[in-house]
Amino acid sequence: MITIKLKGGLGNQLFQYATARALAVKHQTRVAFDLSFLLKREADAPHTFREYELAALTIPPVEPSLIEKLAFGLMDIPARKLLQRIVRRVIAGKVYNEKSFSYDPAIESRTAARTYLNGYFPSERYFKSIEPLLRTELRFIGQPDASVVHRIRNSCSVSMHVRRGDYLTNPSARQYHGLCSPDYYRRAVAYLASKRPDIHIFVFSDDLPWARQHISFPHPIDFVEGNLGANSYLDMQLMSMCQHHIIANSSFSWWGAWLNPSPDKIVIAPKRWFADETAQSQTQDIVPDSWIRL
Repeated sequence: MITIKLKGGLGNQLFQYATARALAVKHQTRVAFDLSFLLKREADAPHTFREYELAALTIPPVEPSLIEKLAFGLMDIPARKLLQRIVRRVIAGKVYNEKSFSYDPAIESRTAARTYLNGYFPSERYFKSIEPLLRTELRFIGQPDASVVHRIRNSCSVSMHVRRGDYLTNPSARQYHGLCSPDYYRRAVAYLASKRPDIHIFVFSDDLPWARQHISFPHPIDFVEGNLGANSYLDMQLMSMCQHHIIANSSFSWWGAWLNPSPDKIVIAPKRWFADETAQSQTQDIVPDSWIRL
């Protein structure tokens, strides 16, 4: 099994799953999930608590086998570390820890049929080899608002993601991630309008009051409401139905754009993906080559 440690929201979990799935295909095995990080709820944790969200795309939360649990120390038992070393040696199990957000071409040679993965893996280069398979397997379970679907399907639709939420309210997240500025959205709309003058913008945001106040363009605009909590994945589903995309520095809207299979889509992404300088220096592989960075 390829066991992946899940962390983050739906977009991050999709990056982790897709990378694990590609390695599972390479090594002719299956994918399992270590949910320990998601299940922790320390009061002073600097990150936003998340749930297992891949079920929204028909991916069940498969547990590692007993052998994998023993090999990678996923069980709280006596002499765990000693038993872990013994079992890992017997089964030739490997551990792969992501060292940066940059794509690592050595990942295939440094993993095996029994591997524990720990990282975010935010690049399609990790799973480009199985893109057709992923597009077949990743299917949303929900039924979004039919009237919104109709407007998206019958216009030159552009998804616009305004990501705020914990990027704004959590001091450590704001310092690390940063926020896309109104100027970024203005430049993105101007670029798209120069290519497709008849665009219809569909705004998706975790802060719709702010978006309504600050997002205004001489084009039709819908502010998509109602997809909250356990149904927030419906925003990603609706994004994927749009013809073109203006994404935030967010894995959520990254996947909303990627899951649109059209070869003619225009996707605009921010050049500045992280406020943190070290993280920003590792972003050369996050945005696919065919997307536009502004």
